[in-house]
Amino acid sequence: MAALVLTNQLTAQLLTALFAHFVYGWVGRDARPQVPPLSTIVYQVAVFIVLQDPIAYVIHREFHFNRKLYRKYHSVHHRWLTPVALSALYVHPVEYIANQVPILAGPLVMGCHRAVASIWMVLVQLMLLKVHSGYCFPGELWFAEFHEYHHVR
Repeated sequence: MAALVLTNQLTAQLLTALFAHFVYGWVGRDARPQVPPLSTIVYQVAVFIVLQDPIAYVIHREFHFNRKLYRKYHSVHHRWLTPVALSALYVHPVEYIANQVPILAGPLVMGCHRAVASIWMVLVQLMLLKVHSGYCFPGELWFAEFHEYHHVR
């Protein structure tokens, strides 16, 4: 498990980061040296969520319902019948890159400040680790028990 996760972090993540860097430069971004006010950060993160959720759903659904994509790529992630936090990153490198599209969509569309994009990336990683951890807190938005059921079926 650790080898695939490390490979994804050192190759797929690096390629995605380089791609995002060049696209960011092309579409423009907020380059001011000061961090935006909290109201701007909250607004932009809310927009990121609105953009990320349906895009991620469509991509994930395609990886499930397209038999070729499932067998070749997504089945790697579903080897974990009972997910643990690190299994969130245990995916085929092609799926890893595909999963970055919805995460990067918001920051690229909004042309946000680098600090806001960084906050968003941390929130997404924490959410992914939490969903795959098996822990469920009352009133949470991302239900780990549903995700665990998703891995079993």
